[in-house]
Amino acid sequence: MIAKIFKILLLLLLPSYLIAAFIYAQYEYEKEVCSGIEIIQKNKTEQQFLSDKDILTIIRDNKLVKKGEPLNNINRDKIEKSIEKNFIIENVECYMTPSGKIKIEVEQRIPVMRVITPYDSYYIDKNRRKMPLSDKIIVYLPVASGNINEDFAKNKLFDFVQFISTNSKWDKQIEQIVVTDKEEIELIPRVGKQLILFGKISNFERKFSSLDLLYSQIFQERGWNYYNNINLKYDGRIICTKNNK
Repeated sequence: MIAKIFKILLLLLLPSYLIAAFIYAQYEYEKEVCSGIEIIQKNKTEQQFLSDKDILTIIRDNKLVKKGEPLNNINRDKIEKSIEKNFIIENVECYMTPSGKIKIEVEQRIPVMRVITPYDSYYIDKNRRKMPLSDKIIVYLPVASGNINEDFAKNKLFDFVQFISTNSKWDKQIEQIVVTDKEEIELIPRVGKQLILFGKISNFERKFSSLDLLYSQIFQERGWNYYNNINLKYDGRIICTKNNK
């Protein structure tokens, strides 16, 4: 009987205890202050447009948080949205640690190629989106120039450039990509004075295999400047024009 009464009393007192515990926790939280701000760059191994200092400047200029400020005054959602306004930022996550530190995880956009047209110049990022140039740093990327349609840059040209960038041989050898008005590709190599008339992007892997065969066999024997033009426009055929100079 006593045990039953004890259980009933416990059930009656439990809600009051929980309410009191919540109020106390809230009271203690309101007394806590920001002990510091830490910026965590999630893709720090990649090219960084914004430094930790740049992000802290955004926070300071917008008066979002400062050391010693009560935690209950800090709006994490506002911090995230303010930082995300910068076109360089891909994603932001802000949270507080038990010690009162504000941690801000930042992921920056990563450009993979630069496009230069008669009217515009911009990057294409790794998610195939157009990205403005930055005046803070110079990024060494594959460059494509010509009368390039933005949709073409984000799709066919993107795949073409990714193939070159992920192949150590072609990444070292191809200096510039030129796109003609007919969306045909011309390649300017770093070694050799010949112009590579690549043609349409279709079947580019097979065309590069043919070019590799030419480099490894013919060029090794006759030299890098033996030919003036290398024509890969016709699938399965290589037409070379001898350099008469």
